[in-house]
Amino acid sequence: MAEVSVDTLEAQLAALEGEESEARVDALNALAFELPLVEVPRRLALSREAHALADRLGYTLGKARAAGLEGLAFYLRSDHEEALLCLTEALSVFESLGAREELFPFRGALAGVHSSLGNYEEALTIALDNLYVLREQGDEQSVGWVLHGLSGAYLELGDVQQALDYGMEALNLFTRLGYAIGQGRAHSSVGTALRELGRYDEAFGHHEISLQLFREMGEPVGESRALNDLGALCQAMGDYRQALDFHS
Repeated sequence: MAEVSVDTLEAQLAALEGEESEARVDALNALAFELPLVEVPRRLALSREAHALADRLGYTLGKARAAGLEGLAFYLRSDHEEALLCLTEALSVFESLGAREELFPFRGALAGVHSSLGNYEEALTIALDNLYVLREQGDEQSVGWVLHGLSGAYLELGDVQQALDYGMEALNLFTRLGYAIGQGRAHSSVGTALRELGRYDEAFGHHEISLQLFREMGEPVGESRALNDLGALCQAMGDYRQALDFHS
């Protein structure tokens, strides 16, 4: 999807108010895609509206795009089972239509979902393939998300140094892009890898930054995850009172 400002997309959608048309489906999907990632409820509402309208119109490509965007919203909300259903539906349709260019914004999310559900080998296969293509395309933000997903997958497979390396690469990329939500997630990945390596002071610093970023963005899911990370770290350090404070 081509990048257009959110204000422009809002105006385009408003101009199509009440229409039962493929153009309105496209406008709903485009706005859902370009909204900041912290606006998860609205992204989900727009993509659901697009999905229902595309279904009524028999607009297959628009329906698949909407399903993919629903899946991305569920992934950001940590609702991984729902995300898997939506993303699998979308990618299956894109493949059947030969619309490979539509796949890549969603394959990174699918790799992350598989990693979160414990399907690590599948996550790695998807992510490594996606990483090569996205780097060729120069899509740096998507590259960052794939690197973040690889960090999580390698951590679960027990390759902590590889997890740290991918996490740092994601963090450096998101920092250069000034992409706060990506920075918050990457700090979490790096902190968790450092905790597993016993580098507790460094880990604490990364988790504190993650918490600060998510609080500044008003992103409750990220804030909750950061507090949980800090609690787990304090527990590993033997500071159970502080761990309880973070978990409560």
